[in-house]
Amino acid sequence: MRFCLIGYPLRHTLSDKIHESLFKASGRDFVYKIYEVKNLDKQIKNLRDYNGFNITSPYKTEIIKYLDDIDEVARRCNSVNTVLNKNKKLIGYNTDIIGFENSLKFHNIDIFKKNYKVCIIGFGGVARTILYYFLNNNINNINIFIRNISEQKINLIKNYNKNILVEDINKIKNYNLDYDLLINATPVGAFPDIKNSILTSEVLKNIDCIYDLIYNPLVTELMKQGIKAGCRVFNGENMLMWQAIEAQKRWFS
Repeated sequence: MRFCLIGYPLRHTLSDKIHESLFKASGRDFVYKIYEVKNLDKQIKNLRDYNGFNITSPYKTEIIKYLDDIDEVARRCNSVNTVLNKNKKLIGYNTDIIGFENSLKFHNIDIFKKNYKVCIIGFGGVARTILYYFLNNNINNINIFIRNISEQKINLIKNYNKNILVEDINKIKNYNLDYDLLINATPVGAFPDIKNSILTSEVLKNIDCIYDLIYNPLVTELMKQGIKAGCRVFNGENMLMWQAIEAQKRWFS
């Protein structure tokens, strides 16, 4: 059986190592390939030759129009990261949400405290999944900072919840950043641009936890800045592992 990951760029990914380790641990001699895809439309026919595949940035939403069906969570999040080829039909799933939930438990991040405040930076596929997760758990005190802000994007986000504050990412340093949890859902600071950070320690002093979804490097510049400011810091490696486990559950029932 053949499986793969598609996205662009993928120089930073650890998905092949994780999936191959899971295959080996379960006694499966399967292949998992990495494909940097610049044009999804040209590659979708080739993907039908695989038993299943994963999708990462920037295609978690774009992939949906090519699929035959998606599960309810993927539909609500408007984001797919796992596809099963079942009887020549491509079925999309969102396993990021379980990966995120399990990672919160692993890191002992208690989001159910009274008046819990969340800041999400970015609004790609995984950020939409995380937003849906919080709202589904009645966490409504959420601010989102996005790049290339527009009325269309603002309306899209407020369709989730009209009380969400949406702001330009370039203005984030002008705000009093006072949150229980700040999540970086952008690629800023990922390999190879590992010296970049979206924020500095001076503006992080009132943040309890910083969750940088990047996992390569394992300690990002944002995390280093958070440590300087006295924050608890976590990377995205644990979430990546959990979503991969859930993906294989979909592939192998």
